[in-house]
Amino acid sequence: MTFSGFKMVSKSFHSLKLPALLLLLFLASLWMRRQQASETRVERNPAAYDVMQVLAGDAMLVADAKSVKRQVRLACVVLPQQQRWRNRAKQQLTERLQQLGNQVYLDGEQTVLVHSLSGELLQLTLVEAGLLLADPTTAKACPAWETIALVEQRARQQRVGVWSDRADP
Repeated sequence: MTFSGFKMVSKSFHSLKLPALLLLLFLASLWMRRQQASETRVERNPAAYDVMQVLAGDAMLVADAKSVKRQVRLACVVLPQQQRWRNRAKQQLTERLQQLGNQVYLDGEQTVLVHSLSGELLQLTLVEAGLLLADPTTAKACPAWETIALVEQRARQQRVGVWSDRADP
């Protein structure tokens, strides 16, 4: 760029109004926070697992980096009793995992909290859609219990998924 071109850009920059500059600074700070949050999330989690197969709306077969396979069940939730909602939960979990590249982080051994690589809690996504139910028997042991219970309450109020049929799935 020539020196005269630099002057043109410089004059354009100086002619921006204060609100536009503030907006640019705000957007830049949001982007920086998002970058820091995603880096922090990835560093906290253990090694990623590949999802080999979704066995049910609350269970899957995963493999670690050494191709050691294990079956895991989603913690803090249960499947609805009706078969059609069980089928939809399995379908939704399969589709969401495919969108996420079939890789997840696991917190736990056999009954686990399942996170996407970006930090999304998959149990929460399915409870929000009314396809899984919060399991009150796990309330004391579930680190995400309060959030899962609140999201289920919202799903009930919005009558989504199993809650569209009746009040008690």
